[in-house]
Amino acid sequence: MYALPTGFEGLKAYKSQSASQNKVNELQQAAQSFEAFFVSMLLKSMRKGIIKSGLFSQSSGEEVFQGLFDDKIAETSAKRGSGFGVSDMLIKRLSKDIYSHGRYDKEAKNP
Repeated sequence: MYALPTGFEGLKAYKSQSASQNKVNELQQAAQSFEAFFVSMLLKSMRKGIIKSGLFSQSSGEEVFQGLFDDKIAETSAKRGSGFGVSDMLIKRLSKDIYSHGRYDKEAKNP
């Protein structure tokens, strides 16, 4: 919940809340992107481990499609939150750093 800006002190508090919320939103987007990348690389590595038979030859178009498909599956699972929980762990750990750095910055400016 945001505080309504009343006077200069309220405005400063409102701006700091907005800035910290922007940092959290950026962190969430970065964590989701990282999880999507991680899952995509995992899927591609798993596909390399599949033994290919000579019955069905794989064309270059199929390889491209398979890569795009893996990327889309990874992106969708990360956005829905149904991935591996990597983004949740990153957010939990790094959001503590965001708030602690904000506190240390204030203490450094106003000793």
